[in-house]
Amino acid sequence: MKRSKILAAVLLLAMFSSLFAVGTVTLPAQTGSASAPTESELFTPDVMGDPMGDKGILAEDATAYTLVADGDLAEWEGLSFEVFGGVNVSLVYDATYVYVALQWKDSTEDVTVGQWNKTGMINAALVDWQFVDGADDVIQIGFSTGPYANNDSDMMIWTTSPRTNAGFAFECNATGDVDAGTNPYVMNTNKTTDTFVDAKPLYESDLSTLISDEFALANGTMYDAWLNSTTVAAGGQTDTVVSSDWNNTLMDYYTVEMIRLLDTGDADDFILDFADDLIFYVGSANQDDTFDMLISTMALNVALTNDAAALTFTTIVGDPVNEALVITGGVFDDFVGYDLIVEMDGWDDTYGAGQYFNVGVNEATGNYSFLFFFDEWDMPLGEQTIFVTLYPKYEAPIQLNQTIEIDDTKAPNIEGIVDLVDRYPDGVPLDEDYVVVTIGLADDYCVVDDITACLFSYVGDGTNLKIDMVQFAPGSTTFIANITIDHAIGVVNNYTYFVQAWDTSLNKVTSDYYWFLAASVAPIPAFGIIAGLFGLAASVFIIKKVKK
Repeated sequence: MKRSKILAAVLLLAMFSSLFAVGTVTLPAQTGSASAPTESELFTPDVMGDPMGDKGILAEDATAYTLVADGDLAEWEGLSFEVFGGVNVSLVYDATYVYVALQWKDSTEDVTVGQWNKTGMINAALVDWQFVDGADDVIQIGFSTGPYANNDSDMMIWTTSPRTNAGFAFECNATGDVDAGTNPYVMNTNKTTDTFVDAKPLYESDLSTLISDEFALANGTMYDAWLNSTTVAAGGQTDTVVSSDWNNTLMDYYTVEMIRLLDTGDADDFILDFADDLIFYVGSANQDDTFDMLISTMALNVALTNDAAALTFTTIVGDPVNEALVITGGVFDDFVGYDLIVEMDGWDDTYGAGQYFNVGVNEATGNYSFLFFFDEWDMPLGEQTIFVTLYPKYEAPIQLNQTIEIDDTKAPNIEGIVDLVDRYPDGVPLDEDYVVVTIGLADDYCVVDDITACLFSYVGDGTNLKIDMVQFAPGSTTFIANITIDHAIGVVNNYTYFVQAWDTSLNKVTSDYYWFLAASVAPIPAFGIIAGLFGLAASVFIIKKVKK
């Protein structure tokens, strides 16, 4: 950002009721039903005046669909998907089942289960075991009707390692208590201890026998933390059917489908009724340590309806003199997770392609105000189109635009000059017939084609001499010209010179003046060549360089 855009935004907070925010972002990733923005040149001075919604995830009625757990989401076409915590989720139901489709990015398939490693003895009565982290990919969903409690939460977990059956999700409640039924894979952990430090393996790695004498084991003995019991999944552990796929349906992505009866008939599962106030949980872990099954999830309140999103874009308030734009309007989306983006076509030249600004919205009213200060270094000139795009959570983007003329309003700036007094503190040597004046100029957005620079000089009270300065290189901001020196033995002449930078399109000028002495000074060998090179080199340091 140039100048103090953020500070300026703070100063204008009192003028507008909405929140100002300035920050560079890229366009949000769109999945599922998202499509290209709906473009419109219409705008209205009316703002929404409505509070933004707080819905979490949309649950759709899928009665018209035939959904099966096969790891292929082709039959989900037309149902809504949205990203939560990096997981693309579709949550649907019919009169009998709840269906959840999940996709998340992971470039590697990790299946390593954690292990217990004997490291020694803390004392004569206790063997010291260390848990060695595994690397296991995990997806977890869940439902509850309120705060975590054993009787109102169900969690369904699938992993890539043999901690879960390939065809069913591991089921427990939010506190980790396992549902009834048989799971083929069990945790090889001493559950009688309350602390992680004192935990230890219970079984040999084949699960056939308990570890009989851990004191007799050599240090470095390792046991798998999860073991295959060789039994068949049954009962409550088969309530949720799972099908999974990695790197086939979508490259570097997991695809997982879960299907569960709304009413499983099990005492430790509550009946899912989407007419209730349900909370949905979702989370994924790439390379989980595999110590236990639960991972971090985000909680989303479930909604059954989606109100139409809306966007307005009021007339832009532009102040070319103070170089500021105020962009205001209103938005509405009843789901949390929308994005409001401002962009201008000319910004691609200024900041590079793909640069946008994320606009803050007043959650209580839906109004937004975006304040953008610019100057001649970061604002393209001429007619510019400004786009405001709302990306609702469950609808196609909405885009409005307006055009505004950005004018060249300022005279050129003198950014730096080679000071001849510094170059010739004792006067100009007798063998130098002229001195070089080098100056750096700047104008709006580095435009120099309309600048004319002139050098004026005179000796004592003599007549001004005008010399047109030339660009050091075509299109550059460095201009040069020579002042002829008239030496006279024993005479010290006071030379005065000044430069003028004209913006020919505006007929505006900037000028400044300087002076130096031309005394009778004996020449220094090769001084003229060195001084000339110094003048060009010095200009590199004193002339302001601006990047587009």
